[in-house]
Amino acid sequence: MPATIPGSPEHTTLSVTLQGQNFSVTADRPEAAHFWNHANSGRWENDTFNFVKRTCGPEMTFVDIGAWIGPISLFASRYAGHVLSLEPDPVAHHDLAVNVRLNSSKVDVWHVGVDTTEGHLILYAPSGLGQSITTSLHSEGANEVRVPTVTFEQISKRLGHSANVVVKVDIEGHEYQVIDSLVSFLRQHRAPVHLSIHPRTYYDSVRSTRSLLTAKRQTWQQTKRLIDRLRPLGELILSTDGTPFTTFSLFRLIFLRKRSKNFSIEVSPADTMTANRQ
Repeated sequence: MPATIPGSPEHTTLSVTLQGQNFSVTADRPEAAHFWNHANSGRWENDTFNFVKRTCGPEMTFVDIGAWIGPISLFASRYAGHVLSLEPDPVAHHDLAVNVRLNSSKVDVWHVGVDTTEGHLILYAPSGLGQSITTSLHSEGANEVRVPTVTFEQISKRLGHSANVVVKVDIEGHEYQVIDSLVSFLRQHRAPVHLSIHPRTYYDSVRSTRSLLTAKRQTWQQTKRLIDRLRPLGELILSTDGTPFTTFSLFRLIFLRKRSKNFSIEVSPADTMTANRQ
């Protein structure tokens, strides 16, 4: 049953439990309330929650890039010493800020996107702002919004170059643009990462102006390049089932489907994996 936030009559809240952790979250928007009820059922991204529990500790800073309305940032605040949460969509950022205010002083919220340069970026919201699919990839007929950006170098400077970092990235296709900068950031901090990769989003964007075959081929090439850039960092694991991610895994997700499938992988630096086994 929604409740009013004390001292904030303009907001209502829901009480939710995410893998045993209890939170109060804003339920002002019907779409957000629907999501939180779904997440409360225990059927949303358990692999991401498990990644947080495996990798975070009080000495770690969790960097949530593409935080949306905050489910992973809030959860990580119960395990990491500090959370840095980035979200460019203004509607989602508003909910994120309210949710952080309700639950944790350990989360630092930035209303920015990440890019290769500091400045601004146009984002497209096919289903309206505040949804979880706002993307930098062009989408015909979508709402557009201009948002500020920071670079991974700026994030690193803010954290301190020697900071112990865990990273989650879910930026709806923009990972193709920033992969080189992301890899440099992960290498610098020897950071494990949970990365959502969006070949379906990429394919749909290309398909709007190119043939099906061209769109498939380009999606394969760009996604394989992204995966190949990550491989030197450590073993790649398909997040949903923990199996090693191979070239055939990628082929199956892109070519053996009518539409390419979005997926998430986890990468841990080799020295971190060795240390965890000891």
